[in-house]
Amino acid sequence: HELCHGMAAVFAGGSIRKILIFSDTSGLAYTVVPSQRRGFVISAGYQGTAAVGCLLLLFRRTKRGPRAGTVSVAGTMII
Repeated sequence: HELCHGMAAVFAGGSIRKILIFSDTSGLAYTVVPSQRRGFVISAGYQGTAAVGCLLLLFRRTKRGPRAGTVSVAGTMII
């Protein structure tokens, strides 16, 4: 969820300052974006999570898909 906010900020021409994930599974994404694109970044948390879930379901349809989908999500998180 927080990663989706961060990626949206980068796509909107901004940057990620800090992403914090807490032990109670809550989190914060500190981003810098132009003011006219803040709505895009704010809404990206839930929409991005739904899109990633959809992609993981599509990967599941093939034999090697589950591993490829999980590895691609993990690689995105590492970057």
